[in-house]
Amino acid sequence: MMKNKNFSKKNLGGFTLIELLIVIAIITILAAGVIVGINPARHFKNARNATRWNQMNAIATGVYSYAVDHGGTFPACIPPVGSNATTISACTNDLVATYTSALPTPPQKGPPVNELYMIERTSEGIKITSTAEEASGTVELIQ
Repeated sequence: MMKNKNFSKKNLGGFTLIELLIVIAIITILAAGVIVGINPARHFKNARNATRWNQMNAIATGVYSYAVDHGGTFPACIPPVGSNATTISACTNDLVATYTSALPTPPQKGPPVNELYMIERTSEGIKITSTAEEASGTVELIQ
C-alpha cells in the first residue's frame, strides 16, 4: 500500500502571521514598560512643573483681579521696578480671601527643599517665578 507523501511529511514551515503579530505585541508592551520604568523621575518632574505653572497662573490671576479692582495698580506687597523679587507670601493680606482662597504651596521634591514663589515688578508688568532648581518657565503678567 502506497502512502500519500503529503500526509506523511510534517509541516516544517515558519511561524504563522498571527504568531508573529502576538510576539511583536508582547515585545512592544514589555518595551513600553521598560521605557517608563527607566525614567520615572522625568515624569514626576514634568508633573511638578505643571503644578507649578498652574499655581503661578492662579497667583497671576489673583494679582490681575486686584489690579482691575484698584484702578490698575498692583498690590503694595510687590516691590517697585528695579527692586529684588519678594516671596508671594508677602502678598497674603492683599490677595487671600478676596482674590484667592489661599496662596498655593509649591510641590516638593523629596525632603523639604524650601521652594518659594517669587514675584517682582518689571517694566512690562509682573513676573512670577519659582526658586525650585528643576522649575521651568515663568509667568509674566503684562499690564
